Amino acid sequence: MIDSILMLPAPASIPQQAPDDDKEAVKKLISWTQKFRKDKGHLFYTPISQQQAISTADQPANGPVWASRTILPAPKDDSIVTAITEAICDLDDGSCADLVVTLADVQVQWSGFRFGVGGRDKELNMSEKDKYKGLMKDTRSKATIIYAHGSGGPASVRAVTSTLAKLTKGGCLVLEQRLAPQNPFPAPLVDLLVAYLSLLYPPKDSFHEATTPEHIIIAGESSGGNLCLAFLLLLQHFQQRKTRTNFHGQCVSIPYPACFATFCAQGDATIPSYARNKEYDIIDDIHPTISDIITPDSIWPSTPPRSHIYSPTTNLMTHPLVSPVSSKSWPSIKSPPLFFAYGQERMIDEGRFMSKQAFKAGASVQFHQYNALPHIFAFIAQLPQTAHLFTQWAQFCRMCVEEPQNVDSSRYYVHKPVAGTPGFKTILRDIGDGKEFTDLEYEEVLKLMDGNKTNMKVWNGPKTKSSL
Repeated sequence: MIDSILMLPAPASIPQQAPDDDKEAVKKLISWTQKFRKDKGHLFYTPISQQQAISTADQPANGPVWASRTILPAPKDDSIVTAITEAICDLDDGSCADLVVTLADVQVQWSGFRFGVGGRDKELNMSEKDKYKGLMKDTRSKATIIYAHGSGGPASVRAVTSTLAKLTKGGCLVLEQRLAPQNPFPAPLVDLLVAYLSLLYPPKDSFHEATTPEHIIIAGESSGGNLCLAFLLLLQHFQQRKTRTNFHGQCVSIPYPACFATFCAQGDATIPSYARNKEYDIIDDIHPTISDIITPDSIWPSTPPRSHIYSPTTNLMTHPLVSPVSSKSWPSIKSPPLFFAYGQERMIDEGRFMSKQAFKAGASVQFHQYNALPHIFAFIAQLPQTAHLFTQWAQFCRMCVEEPQNVDSSRYYVHKPVAGTPGFKTILRDIGDGKEFTDLEYEEVLKLMDGNKTNMKVWNGPKTKSSL
């Protein structure tokens, strides 16, 4: 299911296409994107329940992949609910009225690379705990990635997580977080917190042993990347308030992990209109969930109807934990390093702005921009940029865990398409004081977001009958 979009105006200092991009190479990438839109674009407008049924369906973990399925139990008391509710209200006093925060057990899959196995080998017929033991035997690093998918399921991102596990030599704990619209904000954020605390302080009968925070990486793509960044801001609030919570009978602290590493992360839930980067992206001008051509079903429009699929109220749409772009404060003291990667897509402006804010606060930021490529392009395995992205993504994760003292200072890389091998060239931009990320300033962005929120209407369904 396609994710929510911020559509900020293009900064004047960044041209739509750099003059030294290879025109033929750019055309080739654009033609692929246009073909995808033509052949597959209609899938974004099928009923949300149908999209969820397809994307969340589990599949056998065949080939060189480990998958161990388990459940992380929610604590029996409401300490986590209280902590998150207080954070939401503290971060935006006017938007937490009628907020519903619930706890649930969190389904997860451990994902890893299975060595010595061919592509046609079947998933082993053994207990899930034994699969976990097999996965751990194939790990060579202490790195553990908590991975938040973008509105699908663990099987839908298994190629991503097993590749990251292979390259980091670690393992991935892949969330099967509750999905909107049935479970809007903050349900997925609660699930991520339960998973994180479960790694740090394993509940009884867990497969895993306690993991130190310095070995944990929080990663995700698209709306899963949004969840990661919201989680960073939630942890910042906990750090500032010295929050402790009860977790399965223990009073525990909630530290920062080693780092955050996101791909095509969404940062804002308001939807203004814009045209920039349209030709490079698979995303339409109007978000499918409020389009007149989407097929409604029993879960969307919601009951009662609302204006956004993830935000339970219009007021919450600009809350920092829903739209991280709106956060004025980013971690500065002992801030975890941050990794951002984007195509030349509609969401890139929010990524640039969040990178700028984090950089100015004092965080180490690694930003990768892959020109002429669409949202979540790394799901296209044959692209040379995909292999490069995974290498950079995994290298960052490993460095933050194994050699944190050697993590690079902030960098902004632009990868421009060229004809022939390797298919792109890399330019390192001078970040300076942060304006190379974007000229947009916080007050300007907030004004845009507030204006767009004001224009949002409750969505009651298509105004015209869908032809799909």
